[in-house]
Amino acid sequence: RGEQYRWLDEQLDLYNELRESTADSRTFWSFVMWHIPPYNAGSRHAGRQFAFRDIAQHFNSTVDWFLGGHEHLYQRSHPLNFKPFGLERKPRYGNQLGDGTGVLIVPPMGATPNTEVIRNRSRESGEILEMLAYPDRVGEQIEVDSVIGFSRFDLEGNSLALRTYGMTNEEAAEFTVVDRLNYQK
Repeated sequence: RGEQYRWLDEQLDLYNELRESTADSRTFWSFVMWHIPPYNAGSRHAGRQFAFRDIAQHFNSTVDWFLGGHEHLYQRSHPLNFKPFGLERKPRYGNQLGDGTGVLIVPPMGATPNTEVIRNRSRESGEILEMLAYPDRVGEQIEVDSVIGFSRFDLEGNSLALRTYGMTNEEAAEFTVVDRLNYQK
């Protein structure tokens, strides 16, 4: 393991010590961000995700949300744990033992959105698509709605509200909520 892995482990250890020393560790939130996501059901760059699965394993039961881009297709995963060669769906989002990390691939802002998810032709792609909470798909559908927009997290104690806004009228630059998620951990 290289220097960056050691640095990440040190940072996560410090975070976990601080979280565990607090009376209610559920009020601590942890967000990680980099450009290429460790999970991606979009068709443009889905194959790149496995290059980052190794480091994403460090997030299990520690990181609430991963934020990324690269794909130009807004996506939100179900709660996940990362494995060296697979994904495990968890029952709830959070950073406690048994929780899963949410992956949010932010919508493009001012760039051409991608509108295609990967084809479900292999066990691996089927697994990836099963972890996708948004956009909605029906059966083997690969064309999905995509938006130019932005996402907003509101945190209060142990409650999170996520709203993703999409542009419905580009000329008037009007935005409406296209995805929402509320939960307490």
